[in-house]
Amino acid sequence: MSVKYQFWQMIGGKSRGAAGDVYRAGQETDADIENPRYLRPMPYIRFVPEEEAEGELARLYEEARKRAGKVFHIVQAASLAPRQLRASMGIYREIMFGDSPLSRAQREMIAVAVSRANACHY
Repeated sequence: MSVKYQFWQMIGGKSRGAAGDVYRAGQETDADIENPRYLRPMPYIRFVPEEEAEGELARLYEEARKRAGKVFHIVQAASLAPRQLRASMGIYREIMFGDSPLSRAQREMIAVAVSRANACHY
């Protein structure tokens, strides 16, 4: 079995390129084969490490640890703008836990399906 076939079998035979184009087996790039977990280049995002967080950001990190047991990367990615991070966490809580005709399980299923469609870990 070729590396190319194994790669496409692993990702289900298609991926999205950086411009959103759908690539099918046989159209992969060398970068795809060398890095099959991430199907396109990832930008580097600066963030404030937990041990360097101060003030509002330190409080947000502590809230995240209490809620989830750790500070997830999505929280760290917004660490340079603590005010916006607090607002986005509030929106998340309202969407996932606020009044809605959807159950909590249905909301989680939607989040998982959208993450999967976007090749994003959730």
